[in-house]
Amino acid sequence: METKTEAPELTRELIDKAAHVDPWTTIGALQAVALAEPGHEASMRDSAARTLTRYVERHGA
Repeated sequence: METKTEAPELTRELIDKAAHVDPWTTIGALQAVALAEPGHEASMRDSAARTLTRYVERHGA
């Protein structure tokens, strides 16, 4: 079973690096945060940060 680790922060630096690697994925992740239903913003922010961190780690920036 996968254990839940603390999510990285969704910082401007991470967004800039991710946008350099894959701008469309970055836009999608940020849209998901912006359109999150009330009460789910933090969860979507964590998810976006994990996704963008994975992209940066796998594809370099």
